[in-house]
Amino acid sequence: MTIEANPNPDESTFMTKIWDYFSTDKRKVGHESTPLLQPTEKPKTLYYLAYGSNLSSSTFLGRRGIRPLSATNVLCPGQILVFDLDGIPYWEPCFANIREVPQDEQVKLQQRIAAAGSPEQVVREYMTELENLAASGNGEIWKNALIGVVYEVTEEDFATIIRTEGGGAGYKNVEVDCYVLPSVSEKGVSGPVTTIRANTLRAPPKIANLNSVSQPSPRYLNLLVTGAKEHSLPPTYIHYLSSLHGYRRTNTMQKIGGALFLAQWMIPILSFFNLKKLFQPGKTGESPPWIQRLEAKLWVTLWFSYRWMYKPIWGDGERTIGDDTDLDGKAVGDSGKHTVDMGVDTLDLGDALVDVEEAVVKAVMKEV
Repeated sequence: MTIEANPNPDESTFMTKIWDYFSTDKRKVGHESTPLLQPTEKPKTLYYLAYGSNLSSSTFLGRRGIRPLSATNVLCPGQILVFDLDGIPYWEPCFANIREVPQDEQVKLQQRIAAAGSPEQVVREYMTELENLAASGNGEIWKNALIGVVYEVTEEDFATIIRTEGGGAGYKNVEVDCYVLPSVSEKGVSGPVTTIRANTLRAPPKIANLNSVSQPSPRYLNLLVTGAKEHSLPPTYIHYLSSLHGYRRTNTMQKIGGALFLAQWMIPILSFFNLKKLFQPGKTGESPPWIQRLEAKLWVTLWFSYRWMYKPIWGDGERTIGDDTDLDGKAVGDSGKHTVDMGVDTLDLGDALVDVEEAVVKAVMKEV
């Protein structure tokens, strides 16, 4: 299968190095280890639902070093994909999360389940809708429910997932009902629909930014699209993921602001992550509560400095200027209203600073 290139690699290569370093389980990748279990012992396993970057093999198998025992495509009625977990302005503004559909949609879903007779039958109806949309070719976007992949992983690997996904500071472990996608043939949707109760990671409302208008980076969105293709998720859902708009810095002021913002915050972030490594989590993969609270305060301070110091001067670090629709196509406010455009043609300092930043990050990676 052909893997698509990053649609905008110049804006994410050095940030990717940071994510790669701090989200990679160094104890697994690149090192041979002696098995702790006897050949006759079978490790305990559980089901884990992936819906974001863990769809991609480069992230899940590569950076995190997970070796799933199986992978199953599923649909989760009542859950939707959102991007409301704050990241780093100008570079990785937000990350994927899942959320229950609004109350009125929950009522409609329950009515639909009652009319259909079971959630499994609703899943078949959803699959029929997906197939009909794909066959129509009219380009309509389907986003009625979350579609993802359920991996069967060992308890040790699941702890690694939690550890490399923030150690509980952002995402929390919850259980959701997932329904295995039924087979589709020329005769239509057929076959049984199996229910899987799976663990997944979700940022709760007190952590997620429910009013977020941020756009994820092109690099991050590319991981979702690539992973969806690798797992052969329904074409209509892949089309939905491909339709999402990524954040791009479009003028020199944003590039300069992004460079200054990272220069200010890179050392505190790297220092905190190194401190975090000194207090490795236990079997659950979660960091100590005081570490989680400290990380929350760090991120609150980081975003406070962006909203009150950087955005009014250097421009929007959450949304592409001129892109006034959110991820669901609804209009949002003018996020670029505070931007002062000095003109890319007249001042190319932003690009020069990007080159300097890449060199700095390379040097930091050698040290740590």
